[in-house]
Amino acid sequence: EKKALANPGLEIRYEARITGAELSDEGIRCVTFQSGGAEHRVGAGIYADCTGPNALLGSRTGLCAPDTEKAVGMEYLVPLRREPHTSDLFVDGRFPGGYGWVFPVNDKKAIIGCGTLIKDRFRGIESMLKSMWELPRVRERCGSTVLEKHTAVLRTGRPVKTLAAGNLLIIGDSALQANPLVGEGIRFVLEASSIAAEAVLAALRAGDVRLLKRYEKEWNSRYLEKYELAWWLQKRIKRSTIKNDSRLDFGVRRLRTLTPEEAARLISGDLSKPFLLKIALKSLIKTRLGPGR
Repeated sequence: EKKALANPGLEIRYEARITGAELSDEGIRCVTFQSGGAEHRVGAGIYADCTGPNALLGSRTGLCAPDTEKAVGMEYLVPLRREPHTSDLFVDGRFPGGYGWVFPVNDKKAIIGCGTLIKDRFRGIESMLKSMWELPRVRERCGSTVLEKHTAVLRTGRPVKTLAAGNLLIIGDSALQANPLVGEGIRFVLEASSIAAEAVLAALRAGDVRLLKRYEKEWNSRYLEKYELAWWLQKRIKRSTIKNDSRLDFGVRRLRTLTPEEAARLISGDLSKPFLLKIALKSLIKTRLGPGR
């Protein structure tokens, strides 16, 4: 499907699949894609790779990191029976390489889901999700009627520092911009797109693709440290859910020392070294003093 917008010369093509890219010393010269049963060849001054987990253009140019892994998540929208202001996280051997969740969306509905980094578990992700009703806590809060169903695949790994090279920039899963700890992507990718759009406009006005680096600089300034810390935590949680459930239980129990504000900050991925040090010291003190102190 092709849709023309009010802006002259702007076209959106749906269900288009990139099949090739012609490269030059300056970057990408043109791309070929299939749409509407035909092969098309187009050229542009600037390209943005938003091709998701496949990272089609970024992989061809070497801009996207090769040492990544994929994660799979699935969630249902279901009726909510109680506690509309409480969220549940489930982190144990039941969810190897990941976790489960119940997040209310209003007084009547909630999202229940789970995700994993373990490739062998991808095909069984829906069975893993359905098994959550075996947990008394889930049965108490969630009805079993599925109102909506969503599945997602995302790329994850060491955060990408180089987001623009030549006349190409990468956004979204191509740039590993789903948060490595919480798996959330939409909020971060929308912000990345906004930053990238400003850099593209500046580059077009000046006729200088080097200004695309403004996007890279701004994103890294806001998020690189947060993502590196999230990736560090991701690796440790994954290892614990596979090999050492008791260690993971110990770590989760320590989260009880967090205030609601600190817990919200943690699960939103808003991390910093001082923040993690603060909650670690707080937990250590609480453990030494014992319950009720």
